[in-house]
Amino acid sequence: MKNNNLSHFKVIVFFLVSVMACKKEEASHGREDPRLLGTWRIDTRLHTVDSSYYETIAAASGDTTVLKDTTFIRKKAIAMVPAQTITFADNGLFSSAGKETEYYRAYRYYRVEEVEGHEKIGFVIGGDFASPAYQDFTLRNDSLYLFPSCEKECYLLFRRQ
Repeated sequence: MKNNNLSHFKVIVFFLVSVMACKKEEASHGREDPRLLGTWRIDTRLHTVDSSYYETIAAASGDTTVLKDTTFIRKKAIAMVPAQTITFADNGLFSSAGKETEYYRAYRYYRVEEVEGHEKIGFVIGGDFASPAYQDFTLRNDSLYLFPSCEKECYLLFRRQ
């Protein structure tokens, strides 16, 4: 009986040592890009304004309801105060601040990868590195253009702080 308890104790100790020796491997955040590192202030937002409405047209054969699409593109300059920013850190962390950048609020990490033949930024919610939300981007000097998925033309222009 004493040997049996000692055997159980050895098994438990061996199991605990094995578990403690296992080091959780950190998920890859992908490839950070030194061109993106730092804080960027939003300068301009180009987006679609949906202004569709229905109009009833009277006709001898009966009334007809027609959709009138007056959707247009708006280019909006963003005020410098309060600061509305996104930040790319060198460890793959990502953050945003401000009303105009709230689309990015849920994202915690980023990575730059080649997707469909060209570089894209993959934004990651929480730790789900398997399915990032990819966006096209363009860098010109100290300007960063992000191109979210839109039905029509849209972009966000950021300036390096």
